Amino acid sequence: MQAKISNGSYFAYINANLNADPYTLTNWYNLDPEKAYIAVKGPSTDRPATLEGPSIAGWTRTFIPKSCTNPQKAMELVTYLVSEEGTKVAYFGREGKDYEIVDGVVKQNDEIKDLYNVDPVAYQKKYGFGETYMLQNTANVSRLSGIEQFVPALQQIKGWTADYIVSVNETFDKDRYMTAEDKRNWEKINTQWCQTFASIIQAKDDAEVDTLMKEFTDFRDMNKYDSIMEARNKAVAENCEKLDKFK
Repeated sequence: MQAKISNGSYFAYINANLNADPYTLTNWYNLDPEKAYIAVKGPSTDRPATLEGPSIAGWTRTFIPKSCTNPQKAMELVTYLVSEEGTKVAYFGREGKDYEIVDGVVKQNDEIKDLYNVDPVAYQKKYGFGETYMLQNTANVSRLSGIEQFVPALQQIKGWTADYIVSVNETFDKDRYMTAEDKRNWEKINTQWCQTFASIIQAKDDAEVDTLMKEFTDFRDMNKYDSIMEARNKAVAENCEKLDKFK
């Protein structure tokens, strides 16, 4: 897969986490920027296409072990790294040496920026900026560098998402009340949907699509879809109640 991305063999490439795959895309971009992979709007229904944005919860948790001899200093370090000043150090280096602030925006020196754009792997080995991603405050990074935080191969792809991002605060952790049976049924429903979707793409006409959708919804209902939705709606209602308290 990586070899084919690096030489542009794929007609289309779908990946849920391009943050983790900038290197292969950069390889192809550097060979010929005019043939770089770009984001395009795919097939959709009448409903507006959406992408999940940040939510009220982070994706990781940080703990201080009981063996820590100075928990106060540990907390201060974590607090510093998620602050704006800490973000500058961890993500961009030293002001005046590695970067300058121009009109409120971080501008890394040419040597660092060129290496980042051409060879992200060598950049990480030499400088290591951004390696504390588990404590990265993405709002600070975006405010300080905007689209320039990404390699050129990802800039169009990232910028394209802006018009489609929606809040997912209301639906955060919506599966927390699902039973073991609900989760098994949900896995079966998702598997069936993948197979149905593949068949829909190859359907000869609208009538065949309607038949496939009817078969899928019948399968979904037989696997206690109502119970799954009841559990999810309970979680969503709780999230909305919490959000109302912060308004």
